[in-house]
Amino acid sequence: MLVIVVVILQLLVLGGAVASLRIAAATAAGHATIAADAAAHAAVVTLTADSARDDFEITLQAGALCAIDKRQSVDGGAGQLCAAVIAAAQDAAQRNGAVIVTLQVGADPRAYVTTTAPALFDVIVETEVPGPLARLSKLCADMQQREDLCWARGWSAARSVG
Repeated sequence: MLVIVVVILQLLVLGGAVASLRIAAATAAGHATIAADAAAHAAVVTLTADSARDDFEITLQAGALCAIDKRQSVDGGAGQLCAAVIAAAQDAAQRNGAVIVTLQVGADPRAYVTTTAPALFDVIVETEVPGPLARLSKLCADMQQREDLCWARGWSAARSVG
């Protein structure tokens, strides 16, 4: 009888530990999403406040890239405003404990329809924060396994309003 009680208690403890990990993973994912939201909006604020935004929009429409891919800035010929946008987004993400995995700045498709509208931009950001098991280097060394418990990702998008 004692063995059965011990086994039941062990199962309850194990179940509670698994549930706690899942809650921690969900919390980390929420944190990553908040960081992505802050980064996307910081990028849009930087774009909106800069007087060179019209020229930047034309540069993007001509095919230049303003992006981060797999944590590396993409040098796509978009110029100084792109560097400022990326810096603002990275700063916002870092202040929220995250790293930007991908960032894409593009001219809003509505800008292609009319030439009288102010420059409009879309920004999409994906961030990553450490998950509940990130400190366990052996378990998390291979990011393909248990990525949800080692690293949590979130994404957000923002659009300038002209």
